[in-house]
Amino acid sequence: MTNAIKAVPPPASKALSRLPIFGPPTLLKGEDAAAYDDLFARVSGNLKPSDIFEEIWVREIVDLIWERFRWRGHLASFHDGAIPKTLARILKPLTQNDPQVHGTSLMAKLRAAGDTQNAGEKLANEWAAGDKTAIEIVQGKLVSAGMTMASVVAQASASELDKIERFNRLIASAEWRCNALLHEIERHRATIAQKRRNEVRKIEDAEFETVEANPVAPTCN
Repeated sequence: MTNAIKAVPPPASKALSRLPIFGPPTLLKGEDAAAYDDLFARVSGNLKPSDIFEEIWVREIVDLIWERFRWRGHLASFHDGAIPKTLARILKPLTQNDPQVHGTSLMAKLRAAGDTQNAGEKLANEWAAGDKTAIEIVQGKLVSAGMTMASVVAQASASELDKIERFNRLIASAEWRCNALLHEIERHRATIAQKRRNEVRKIEDAEFETVEANPVAPTCN
């Protein structure tokens, strides 16, 4: 983010104003509209848009900031979902020899075999749900295999690296576009300031030429 643009926050009523043409914010289901309004007020209050172009750019900047945090939240959720899958894969061979209750019937044996096959996935799901007993068992299984939860997270990241990189590119794209708009505001304000200086200079030059064209006649004493 650029720090070239500095402004004093305006009154809250001005910061919260939005042009009707913008319409409501483009939020996804479950996103906090009040949080968006607060972000808009803070950004608008600091940038203090002075014309319609800056009003548009400020709205786009707010949307891009919101989009960037949205993608970061999606990335965190995706990563959280990948960890139990990796944990289940790691736990599968570690739970093969866990004691099972076996009956004498064929159905009981098949059920026991299925429970053994799915024990790792079941334990991983219970761990993800925050079950204290499952968390302790998982910790013990990982220690017995010379691993830590950090190892599981690293493997989960590696297995989904391509998708994680896509999320990071989307985050970087939103940040780049936001910075570009901030620079656009900066150039816009510099251009307006230069035009005003040029107008003042023209006025001053015109006044100087008028004075030169009508010199005061000398007087003899």
